[in-house]
Amino acid sequence: LLQAIAPLLVHAVALVRGKTPPEHAHGPGSGHGHACGHGHGDGVVGRARKSEFAMISMDAAYALIEQHTPVLGAEERALGDWQGIGRGILHHVVAEDVVATQPLPPFPASIKDGYAVCSADGEGDWPVAGSLAAGDDPSSVVMKPGQLVRVTT
Repeated sequence: LLQAIAPLLVHAVALVRGKTPPEHAHGPGSGHGHACGHGHGDGVVGRARKSEFAMISMDAAYALIEQHTPVLGAEERALGDWQGIGRGILHHVVAEDVVATQPLPPFPASIKDGYAVCSADGEGDWPVAGSLAAGDDPSSVVMKPGQLVRVTT
């Protein structure tokens, strides 16, 4: 992710400091002729950076949130009562732990996804020939030497 935004950082830092970014060192009257999107002092970038609100501590912010956020009581709802907007369990939050009475899936299963590889290929970066999800027909993907198949469980 950092590699995707790294080229923009020099540009952004220069703008925040109120300086002309290196790639925009225009001479007088050069008439921009580019589409960098920051507007050089107009619009959002050109507006004052000072907030009309005083800075407060995180503890004070949390206290304000707690002060103005009511704690709602719990109410019982039937699990099957989910149909219809504005009634049932739609738009509600579970107030306590829900524990399954039966295992799902009902058989031992891996909790890890991975790749099918041919051990004879040894180490290396191999192209992905396809993928298989739990329940897929394994014959639907053909893996040749030097390839691998993504397997999701």
